[in-house]
This record gives sequence, structure tokens and C-alpha cells, in this order.
Amino acid sequence: MDDFLSDAPEHVKNNYRVALRDGKPYITRRNQTVSDQLQYVDGQIVFALNRIDTPNKVLQRLKVDHKSLTPAAKQKLRTLEAQRNQAIAKRDAALKSGNAEHLKAAYKDMRAASEELGEEAARIFVEQNYPGATPLRSKLLTDGKQGQFDQLYQTEDGRLLVIEAKGGSATWGSRMAGTKRAQQGSRAYMDSIFKNYEKKLTEYIADPKYGDPNEAKFNEQVKELNRMLEHYKDMIKMDGIIDDPIEYIGVQQKASDVGIKGAIDATIFDIKNIEKG
Repeated sequence: MDDFLSDAPEHVKNNYRVALRDGKPYITRRNQTVSDQLQYVDGQIVFALNRIDTPNKVLQRLKVDHKSLTPAAKQKLRTLEAQRNQAIAKRDAALKSGNAEHLKAAYKDMRAASEELGEEAARIFVEQNYPGATPLRSKLLTDGKQGQFDQLYQTEDGRLLVIEAKGGSATWGSRMAGTKRAQQGSRAYMDSIFKNYEKKLTEYIADPKYGDPNEAKFNEQVKELNRMLEHYKDMIKMDGIIDDPIEYIGVQQKASDVGIKGAIDATIFDIKNIEKG
């Protein structure tokens, strides 16, 4: 909950209460006028209301049939599917027994397995469609996944790939971009995340650990983040000079309680001619 509401003021965070109903978690609000309703979906917290000020715009949808994947890629997906199925079995057992702690652990395992399914599907999609693309640092130097992209790449011809990865039944999220809530895949959302990277980089550089010879790992991570941001800025400058200097793509490996679907879905978002957040 804290990670999901990391950008929210304290009075919004304190407006929510989490409880169990028939063994299932649900979220209520103390004051319905203060904030939007939230709910659990596949172990993740999402907005129950479709309150999106800036929705994403789809340029193209693609499907990658599992039959076209390499044996190694298929095996990775099968392994992650098995892990998710185990978590689902634990969830069902916890619901039957009414054990809240076991249910919480099962949802955590389901979420982790679903996230890794999405991450692996994204790696497979990039390898198949952008051979030779080089991974760039996307992870911040803190715990949690808020305020960052799942994957970033530099293509062989120098462009920037921004990847959102989803697994299971997860859908596109959102965040506040200025005074408006922007959906994942929108230009406003993308710009907001890069602004967050820049803010965090400034904090890391001001950290006493930066420049300390005994903090080699921290220093290298900060430099990796800086290199990524420099490339992003270079691509922003190339906008209008070359075609699609930045591509924003959502990759989904959908799954249900009976297993994963037989294809990887890719959504290419339209981030051109859209007002920046």
C-alpha cells in the first residue's frame, strides 16, 4: 500500500483501511470524498474507479505466438508458469482454511511470479524484435518498483526502448503527473517517470556515498543511471529529426488460474503529438 501511494500526501494515505472479508482482502475509505476507491486484483492494488485524466493512446497491437519462440524461451515461461500455479494453489488453500497470513504470503508469491512472467515476456519480445538491443539501467537504488520503468534498452541504431512489462491479469497502472492522473503508456506518464529518475539522480549525487572509493557499487549504479538519462536526453533532442527516437511499448504475458495464454501481447503506444505532462 505504501509503495502504491508513495506519491500521495499523508491525508490520502491515512484515508485507507485494509481488512479481510471471507478470507479475501478489501480496501475501504474513511472518507469517500478524499480519495478514490482501491481494490486488490491478482494480489496487486489498483484503482477501482477508472479515474484517468490522461489515457494512453495505442498505435499498434502485436501478438507473438509461443510457437515462434525458441525452446529456451518456452522453457523459461513454463518454469514461471509453474511457480505462479503453485502460488495459486497456496492461495486457494489459504482461502479455504481462512488463514490470513498464508493468504497474504500466497498473494505475494502470485504477484512476484506474475511480475517475473511479464519481465521475461518483455525480454523475449525485445530479443526477437530488436536483436542486439543493449539493456540500460531502469532500476532505482531503492526498494520497490514505483517511479521507474520495468526495462529500458538502446537499440542497435541508437534509439531508446521504454518497456512496461505485465504478467498474469495485471493491467496498465497510473500515476500523478503534475495535477493530472496519467495512465501507463501515455506521454505524460513517460515524462513523469523520467522526471523522477532525474530527481533521484540528483539525490544520489548529493549522497555522501557518491565519490567514496569504498562505495564502488553505489557509484557504478549512479553512473549507469546517469548514462541512461543522458541517452534519454539525446533522444529527446532527436525528436522530429529521426523517426521514433523513443518507442514506448507495453508487453503482457496474460495468465489466468488455469495457466498462461499461448501468446505474448505487445502494445506500441503513440507518444507523438501529445501534450507533455
